Amino acid sequence: MESEDPNIIDTGIDADKRRFLRRLGLGAAITGLTALAIKDVAASSVLADNITGTLVTATSLKASINTQTLAGTKTLVTTDNMIQWLNPDGVERIVTLPAEASSINLLFIILNTGTVAAKNLVIKNAAAATKATLGPGMMGMFSCDGTNWKHENDNGVFYDNISGFRGIGKTNPAYALDITGSLKVSGNIIGIPSSYYGVSWDESADTYARTGALVGVAAGSSPGNALLPIQASMRRCLINDLGVVQYYLDPSDSTKKVGGGAAVLTGADGQVMVEIPAFYYRYAYSGTSHTWEISQVPLAGFSLHPAFMKNNVFVPYRYMAAYEGVLYDVSASIYTDGIYQTAVSCVFANADSSLTIASRTGVFSKLTVGDKIVVSGTAANNGTKTVASLVSATKITIAEAVTDGTDAATVIATEKDWTATTGDKLCSVSGKAPINYGTRANFRAVALNRGTGWRNQDYDLISAIQLLYLVEYASFYSQSVIGAGLTDWSAAWPAYNDYNPINNTGLSNAKGNTTFNLSNGNGVVGSYMTYRGIENWYGHLWKWVDGININANVPYVSNTQPFADDTATNYTALGITLINSDGWQNTLQKQDRGFLPLTVGAASTTKVTDYYYQAAGWRVVLLGGNASYGAIAGAFFVAAYSASGYAFRDVVGRLAF
Repeated sequence: MESEDPNIIDTGIDADKRRFLRRLGLGAAITGLTALAIKDVAASSVLADNITGTLVTATSLKASINTQTLAGTKTLVTTDNMIQWLNPDGVERIVTLPAEASSINLLFIILNTGTVAAKNLVIKNAAAATKATLGPGMMGMFSCDGTNWKHENDNGVFYDNISGFRGIGKTNPAYALDITGSLKVSGNIIGIPSSYYGVSWDESADTYARTGALVGVAAGSSPGNALLPIQASMRRCLINDLGVVQYYLDPSDSTKKVGGGAAVLTGADGQVMVEIPAFYYRYAYSGTSHTWEISQVPLAGFSLHPAFMKNNVFVPYRYMAAYEGVLYDVSASIYTDGIYQTAVSCVFANADSSLTIASRTGVFSKLTVGDKIVVSGTAANNGTKTVASLVSATKITIAEAVTDGTDAATVIATEKDWTATTGDKLCSVSGKAPINYGTRANFRAVALNRGTGWRNQDYDLISAIQLLYLVEYASFYSQSVIGAGLTDWSAAWPAYNDYNPINNTGLSNAKGNTTFNLSNGNGVVGSYMTYRGIENWYGHLWKWVDGININANVPYVSNTQPFADDTATNYTALGITLINSDGWQNTLQKQDRGFLPLTVGAASTTKVTDYYYQAAGWRVVLLGGNASYGAIAGAFFVAAYSASGYAFRDVVGRLAF
């Protein structure tokens, strides 16, 4: 096997470990050799034995790497492998080095392979004195002179695998370059100056002006990736249930991996998400103008956007589902399709075990073989059924026998288990009809069933994406600058499938990370919009927003789980009162955490251009509108009129991490 580096002899070590060894400088340290004798400790065999020159090793040098998930304190001994890849498994762990007197010339290289923020490896000596604290993705080199253990990175350059940050004399770098102590420079520092960019909106004149690095660029369209470093970093990827990226998708075609090869978007390789990098922002209001500005770095006056303080811990990335939420049926072990048909006449035929609903032309069009449906409201055919075939958009067969008859008020719904912990799971996968008809609490439960850190989309993350969109386009009018998406089905939808999902997920796959719109018109399937990989960000179906509760028009927000309904406990009051009437949003609240209306009275093409609904009492929030809302839908369309027990056929969730 050929090595990636001519200075490293490849002995079957996988590519990730070879790259790790090169980072340690071990490749360049071995010189003057035509071959290298490495003894495999486990197998007691010589891998190569032809050496010309001199090989000098420390006592602890071993050919293998110890990869281990820790269940408790790890105590190293002098005969342990030099390289230790240790996963603290979601809990801070102590790693104890051997006694100094028996460790002369020993070297240990320790990498925290965990991915859970703030779950560290605390490296101590035999006397329990802390030598270093290694956060997730961080590495330390520890050498002993027989008296003391020295952390070799104390005065060196430190790299964090997870965030990509580098530190000089900084074990846990918090920025792209984090330096401890003074920086003395001889000569010039040449680089690209840190900058910011933004937009100012005069809510009286309804005019926009770009700020910072975008001054002079016309409003109403995207200036392109070259001028939008934060937005340009948004990209689709697949992540596993631990929140670890498995691979990134081709920027212009999500059916492919970056670098080539077919991507698996149906769940086997993980959830299809859009990675959004942490950024800093600044808000101001002067005269009649709001100004929002963003930066990749913490400039003076800028603060970390609250979306990236998740559960009170800084995260370098947030992940929004690329698609509307699909359900994984745990009991059937399938990704299922959303349907909720209510009070409809259905003909049951025993001869072919079929169900026919002639009055709705697309009623069964999104079901697939194997879907589990629950039938109720019938005289003799209630129960859980399995779809055996899709005969037409109005007729299916099932695996179970049926009794002949016509039932006028049949209800047909996807089998769903909303039970916390043990129930079904919310997903972001391609090719399925989004799961509908659940309360916000239902979607919260099935999102969290995927694992720690998962949730339904939250207010702060939505606000961050709205801000990125607004700075990019310098216009609230998303239906104009991007497109209407699927919002023009008001006439056709009832007779098609009575406000159930019209399209499957994944229509935007061929567009990758780009922004795109396709509006086919009333009654024609296939319409969608996508903003930088977030498909149907608005339109098609209402999406629940968690992390915000409203009582008597006073909003309370949180980015810390567990979320709950109808409460202000553990939520932060924004210190504002929202308008207590419905209408086109006219002016906005003068506050920096999201976009909420102060007044209404505008129109579909002026001011915020999107509608606002509200009601008294405790309320939960929906975003974006559905396929029948036409001009009042859009990226800033907020409905705060529903009580927490609300569920409907046109309401779904969206996964976030």
